[in-house]
Amino acid sequence: NTHSLVISYMCIGEASDFRAHWNDAWTVKPKKKNAPRASGELTAAAPSWLGAWNEDWPDSRKVRFWDPAWQAIIFNDEGSGWLDEIIAQGFDGVYLDIVDGYHHWGSEVHEEKLIAPMEGDPANEKEAAARMIDFVVAIAAHARKKKPDFLIIPQNAAPILDALEDEDPARKKAYLK
Repeated sequence: NTHSLVISYMCIGEASDFRAHWNDAWTVKPKKKNAPRASGELTAAAPSWLGAWNEDWPDSRKVRFWDPAWQAIIFNDEGSGWLDEIIAQGFDGVYLDIVDGYHHWGSEVHEEKLIAPMEGDPANEKEAAARMIDFVVAIAAHARKKKPDFLIIPQNAAPILDALEDEDPARKKAYLK
């Protein structure tokens, strides 16, 4: 007797212009024909959590994943977030993409001038990693309230533990759980 697991994809470190959460008013329509909407300059309507354009994935922009408004798109108390939809559809778990996006929010992002820093941005990679771990742990807690055996599969995320520099064993334990 075998049991198959069905896992859903969910990106938590970037917003993409082809997803339901995107609003075209956030960026100026690019002049170049067939250029992705995400590649346009940010408008005044763009949420503060929307970050730099990702040239490697041109339909996407980094997000300030620690921002409560972004996190509410992923999950919320009303049960209308992306994660909530995945659980309601009967999936056994979620494959989290761009967990490694915390790299982007260390001090190097400001040095590269990819996007203007804002008050409240992480001071360094260690702080950014801690915030991402807290987000993943919150995702797991929210999902497991509804479905106790729900799987959380962070993609490309093993180095996040090294970023803590062995100074936060409780956070590391919570992440691994």
